[in-house]
Amino acid sequence: MAGLLALLQGFSQSSDAQTDPASLARAARDTDDHLPSDVADDCDLSEGSGREELPRDELCIADLRRREVSFEVASAEGVSTPLRFADVRGVVIHPRSGRPTEHDVTDCTLIAALSRWAGTLRADGIRSLSHMSIYRRGAHVAGTSRASGHAAAMAIDVSHFEFDDGTSFSVEDDWANATPGVSPCVSLDGESDHQRRVRRVVCAASASGLFQVVLTPHHNAAHRNHVHLEVRPDVTWRILE
Repeated sequence: MAGLLALLQGFSQSSDAQTDPASLARAARDTDDHLPSDVADDCDLSEGSGREELPRDELCIADLRRREVSFEVASAEGVSTPLRFADVRGVVIHPRSGRPTEHDVTDCTLIAALSRWAGTLRADGIRSLSHMSIYRRGAHVAGTSRASGHAAAMAIDVSHFEFDDGTSFSVEDDWANATPGVSPCVSLDGESDHQRRVRRVVCAASASGLFQVVLTPHHNAAHRNHVHLEVRPDVTWRILE
């Protein structure tokens, strides 16, 4: 730990409404075989496809520097490697409120996952993500004593996707067919180009193996206005709902 702190210094310049993963064991499956062809074939999964293990701690810091991701060292209770950042490889990531808060603190491993997902986002013309929160000190999964991914700054709740043409996609207003039990990766008749692209990149986030928990408006009413993407480096399962 002392070595990590020294390395960081050298580089320096509440309840959660998701379902307990234990109760989602039925959905903890490899999703690759369930993706429609436009997701499996068209997404840029050259990085993170398969089962790439994300770097952590000291290796993670070095990985971000190699990828030229700008960051600042932060401090946050319960976060292994707390950092602040604004963009990853051409994708700007910012709070929906428009101002920095403690909720922007991010564990390095989540930033590493986002940096690998960025190629998929840019390939579909997405230049910016707005989030509702990343870090929430002491957050727990609703109805349980289990710590939420937000408590460790390992999860991000994305509420808006902005495209290169300036169009802003609101998860709450623009998500196509959020019927519970319907796969978010099912192609829909009549969906707009932007709806198709957002669905595609979200499904790719799971298919890439970078995010072990991906919860969409299909999951429950609490997720009607955001997509929850969470990194769980120590598990072998994935959830996509």
